[in-house]
Amino acid sequence: RRIPNLVVSGPTPPPIDRLQGEYLLQFHLKIARNREQENTKKTVRQTLDRILRFSPDTTYFLDVDPL
Repeated sequence: RRIPNLVVSGPTPPPIDRLQGEYLLQFHLKIARNREQENTKKTVRQTLDRILRFSPDTTYFLDVDPL
């Protein structure tokens, strides 16, 4: 599904790809800074929640401005 104002790159392995027996992947999401920004973030979170509810062993974290 396409989400307007969103560019996704990844998955890519993070610098540490396994932590405490858990495998990690990272995706970079770029959201345009405009008046639709908050709606786009809400849509991303809803989409992730909907997709991952079928994978109870999967956890995700959103890090805003990670650098």
